[in-house]
Amino acid sequence: MKILGISGFFVGACLIVSALIVSDTIKLKDEHVIELENGAVKLGNVYQEKNVITIKVKFKDEKFTDDWVLTNEVGVNGYQEEVRKKFQEQIDLINSGKSKDKNKDLNVDNMVLKSDATIELSTAVIYRSEHHPLFTLTLEEKTKDLAENTILLDAVTKEADALIKEQQPAYEAASYIHK
Repeated sequence: MKILGISGFFVGACLIVSALIVSDTIKLKDEHVIELENGAVKLGNVYQEKNVITIKVKFKDEKFTDDWVLTNEVGVNGYQEEVRKKFQEQIDLINSGKSKDKNKDLNVDNMVLKSDATIELSTAVIYRSEHHPLFTLTLEEKTKDLAENTILLDAVTKEADALIKEQQPAYEAASYIHK
């Protein structure tokens, strides 16, 4: 009889604990769930995360039909180098088509807009996790108009730096590894 009472107590305790686990009162492990407008994403264990920025320049002149994608999900700490590299590629194309007796060659620091343009910036966190090999959480998207004769490198870095600084609390809140 004593054994029956102990086993009944044990079974009852197991039922109570399992009910608490099912109702999420007791968590066995942190699932890292991101709440979105359309539902939730369960990441599970997060193995890697990267804070990134995407920068595009769209020209309002009909001659320029292509957008310049200056960075595409590049880390926020190294985006300036990528922007300079993309500008240099465009400048090399422009300078190769000019004759030497015309104006001096363009360089990254003196490149100005010849027509109005728009800069599109987007900040995000990219996760590599247990349930999602690659998941991108967009934090902020921002658009800024740039006027003709604006020095392009200065305008792009100013806007990107401001957005990164503004989004720093959001980057920290979205971090599961660095908490």
